[in-house]
Amino acid sequence: MTPEELEAYRNKGGRKMYTHENYKADVAAGKTKNEIAKAMGVSLPTLYNRIKVWEGQPVESKKEKPAAPAKVPETNDELIQNQVDEYGSIISKLKDMIREKDSMISKLEEHISKLEAETAIPLHSACDDLESEIASLQDENNLLTALLKRKL
Repeated sequence: MTPEELEAYRNKGGRKMYTHENYKADVAAGKTKNEIAKAMGVSLPTLYNRIKVWEGQPVESKKEKPAAPAKVPETNDELIQNQVDEYGSIISKLKDMIREKDSMISKLEEHISKLEAETAIPLHSACDDLESEIASLQDENNLLTALLKRKL
């Protein structure tokens, strides 16, 4: 915009256009970049982008650039081959995943077997102890029941 167009825009009630000259004047006046951004009504990163533009530097965009359009197959044979290749790749990935899961299952089964072996002996021994204790208590109960019957 020419200076005249800029002034006309401002006089019509438009938002104040902040120019490189305005920026340089504010810097010369000792204002900080935060103060200048606030006066402009923009964020600090936006001010930095504008400074780059004013100084002729490229501004990096954080937005992803669109992917190049895929090549359109020219014949049905190409289309079929592309699909076969794609399915082959998918099948290969799935087979890899299955092998990985099978490996994990094998490791877990080994771990379970070890845990069962470690706990089986103490549990078996504890069961034997409990069975003998139960038998002893039953014998005691039978004796007490017999004594009670004799007294009655």
